[in-house]
Amino acid sequence: MVLVRQSQLILSLAVALMLLPVLARASESSGPSEPGEADGEDLVLSAEERAAADAEAEAEAIERERRFELYDRGSESYDAGDYAGAIEPWQELYDTIPLRDKTDLFTQLADAHWKAYQTDQEQEHLDQAKAMLERNLEHTYGDEDAQRQTQEQLDAVEAELQRLEDARVQRKLEEAERTAVAREQARRRQEDLEQRKAKLDEKRRRFGVRVKVGGSLAGVGVASLVTAVVGMGLGEGVDRDGLAFDDDPDVSEEEVLVLERRGRAYNQLAVVTGAIGGALAISGVTVIVVASLRLRRATGEVQAQAPAQARVVPGILGVEVRF
Repeated sequence: MVLVRQSQLILSLAVALMLLPVLARASESSGPSEPGEADGEDLVLSAEERAAADAEAEAEAIERERRFELYDRGSESYDAGDYAGAIEPWQELYDTIPLRDKTDLFTQLADAHWKAYQTDQEQEHLDQAKAMLERNLEHTYGDEDAQRQTQEQLDAVEAELQRLEDARVQRKLEEAERTAVAREQARRRQEDLEQRKAKLDEKRRRFGVRVKVGGSLAGVGVASLVTAVVGMGLGEGVDRDGLAFDDDPDVSEEEVLVLERRGRAYNQLAVVTGAIGGALAISGVTVIVVASLRLRRATGEVQAQAPAQARVVPGILGVEVRF
């Protein structure tokens, strides 16, 4: 950014500020009165007018001093590298002076906003710089050098604004892309979860069948074991009867043979049913345990993919336990 030299700006502002009261009084002055028209009342009015004019001139002097002070404060801040601090007094000065005297401040404020942006990266400074430079183009129409310098500054500001806009659009595109990728990943996870749930439902159905089969086998096995126990009891009864027959001389040999065959049958029944019952009971319990373990593993796989919620784990006999 190109800054107008401080000495030239101070001189131009000083001349403009000093001419303000002169121009104001010149515009308000009237033509000379005819000689002899003044009387005592006119002399009194002239004194009042002079007092009012003096008060107005004093107020204008105070205002000029305030304006010079604002300009100097901004210049000191600018020279110290505090560009944001220079903007405030220059902007206050800009808001209080006539439009015809604002031309020099256009480029100064624009330059301060540009350098403040380079310090804090606030886009508002760029917007203000652009507005000031566009106004300066309007007020320097016909001055080719001023127009060229202002246009160069304006091009730099607009290029930076365009870069910020492009970066903002790029961030939005990247964010939209990340969102789309995240949604696609979530959709795939949901599909995988649904598939796992379907497999889990199938495993639960099979688990129910296996539990029924295992329960049936275990039930038959227990019944067989009970039969074996009964057979063993009957066999022991036959053994006791056989001992009694040995001491009884009236028992025929045929009765002893019948008793022996009966005892042998009871013993065979106990052995066979005991073996079958034990095998069936073990098989039934094994089927139930294996089915429970498989269902537990499948449930864990689904819950690992599902959102946090109450965990459900099948028990040994298919009873769901929540914790």
